[in-house]
Amino acid sequence: MGLFGVVLGAGPAGAALLDQPLNGAFFTGSYATGVKIAEAASKRLIKVQLELGGKDPAYVRPDADIQNAAAGLADGAFLQHRQSCCSVERIYVHADVYDAFVDAFVAEVKTYA
Repeated sequence: MGLFGVVLGAGPAGAALLDQPLNGAFFTGSYATGVKIAEAASKRLIKVQLELGGKDPAYVRPDADIQNAAAGLADGAFLQHRQSCCSVERIYVHADVYDAFVDAFVAEVKTYA
């Protein structure tokens, strides 16, 4: 029988957990903490899964194909209802194409209903 436990806490709690006889460590947070976890886990060769910051941004340049960008980013934003590590969480749009992008993005999302 397996056991899955979620523990919330700061650095000392995480460090203490990594000293336990674990079969794996799964962490969502900063890159710096991810490096510490990977280094500690590598000494025992346990499984590690890290999701390290970034907020998955996208940038729409002024020379972008607006329809294509809107369709792709809408798909990325709503992929698996944001339960995917690679779903788009922030979209930065150049001011020159902002209104056209928003219109195209909204139109794309309305097709999802």
